[in-house]
Amino acid sequence: MEMQQLTIKRREGTGKQLAKRLRRAGAVPAILYGGAKSELVTVDPKAVMKMIQGRAGTTQLLTLAFEGEAAGPSRMAIIRALQFDPVSEDLVHVDLQEVSADRAITVRVGVHPVGEAAGVKEQKGILNIVLHELEVSCLPAAIPSRIDADVSALMIGDVLTVASLQAPAGV
Repeated sequence: MEMQQLTIKRREGTGKQLAKRLRRAGAVPAILYGGAKSELVTVDPKAVMKMIQGRAGTTQLLTLAFEGEAAGPSRMAIIRALQFDPVSEDLVHVDLQEVSADRAITVRVGVHPVGEAAGVKEQKGILNIVLHELEVSCLPAAIPSRIDADVSALMIGDVLTVASLQAPAGV
């Protein structure tokens, strides 16, 4: 899985008024947890939206760079949660989880149907996909971009279960 770089900036203080000021200035409050202690940071909402645009699953491995600091050791993280305003649909808050390259994590990965179901082609049925994402456990470097589900042999009434899916090596 490719790693994208996200530039973040440390922030001081919490609260509704500070968050409103940050959003008016074009930044979004965020939190980076999973390390020695949680850190309050801000991110560029346009950069985050560009990263998740068109992704089947929202889980991506990121390289974090702190704005204005010398290049230190690279820190890896994943986007754990995004909060949006219900009316304007603007990004309101981001939760980032710092990950270690040698410890397994649990993430959600998109399921992609492959092929055309025989029941759809021959019997004029409809393919109903119930589960669009799966939780998988793996090392951060082995996070698959998606899991393919071969639906070409499914007839009307047939079911493809999670147990019958082939997970990539290490997942």
